[in-house]
Amino acid sequence: MQLASTHRRLHLLERLFPDTPNQCRIAAATIQYLSRKFGKPDEENAWRYLMAAVTYFQDTPGGPLSMVPNVTDQTRVWNTGSKQPKILYAGAQHVAELLAADFGVDSSNQAWLTILEKKLSVYFQLRAWAESGRNPHQCAGRRLRNPNQRNVWVGDGFEQILFVLAAEIASAASVEGLEIGFKVRPERVVGFQLRVSGGRQRFPVSDITVQNPHLRAVVSAKVGLRVDRTRGELDAALTLARVRPECYYLLVTSEYDTGCLRLLASEPSIARVYHVNKSYLVRFWEAIPNRGDEAAWVRVAVADLQDFFSDIATLGRPAI
Repeated sequence: MQLASTHRRLHLLERLFPDTPNQCRIAAATIQYLSRKFGKPDEENAWRYLMAAVTYFQDTPGGPLSMVPNVTDQTRVWNTGSKQPKILYAGAQHVAELLAADFGVDSSNQAWLTILEKKLSVYFQLRAWAESGRNPHQCAGRRLRNPNQRNVWVGDGFEQILFVLAAEIASAASVEGLEIGFKVRPERVVGFQLRVSGGRQRFPVSDITVQNPHLRAVVSAKVGLRVDRTRGELDAALTLARVRPECYYLLVTSEYDTGCLRLLASEPSIARVYHVNKSYLVRFWEAIPNRGDEAAWVRVAVADLQDFFSDIATLGRPAI
């Protein structure tokens, strides 16, 4: 009975969003729901949709603000046994207060974190409803006790919401022939041949592709970064630069740790690194004593999400 009910809910999403890839229909439903609050998605408000897609707070021994919202691998950064949290706690607290102000939550309310989470975790709520039948207005975070499952949902939501936003905003830009793809296998991309030294070079399935009609850019969407993930990004970017030097490798992330960001932003094969909310990232580091140099670096080396959508429209125009 439960399986049949789940199929009915997924079939409903299919009828509501027939032109959206199957994996992204919950993301499309999330955007449709949030558009009543945020307005039609555009370059300026797109960051709000991504925040609402993946934001959650988790109680830890260090308190609910011991982790920055929107970062999957938070326990690595906010391990209460290290000195790092004591240094960066001010930045994390400042970001949470910025979120509260931007989304209309009174931070003087004792339960403001819970109110903020319920307001933002829309993707979590809709996915819990689609897969288990829970009321979409209930907080899905309570169901996701397993951090591995929660992190998978966060990563999925980030990629899927970004794709749906990119497709909608690119469509509004009316660039003839522009096609935004999601999880397209390399061999299915027009003109994407990976022949190197007489053999075949393996290339990972791209999160998002930009074509018109040939491949113009590969977009990697990573909600958070860690050392092994950073190494994978470098390998993919170097491979693309070797076999298709005319294509661009772009990275969109909501990471707040500038260690991995510096490594990726300085790599020539990665055309640009975008942050979901560059202003938040700058103010995060400005709130930490004696770390103004990090904020200054972010201003110069990291692009904002608004730049990502305008760059996609530009890349989508056929080369002259």
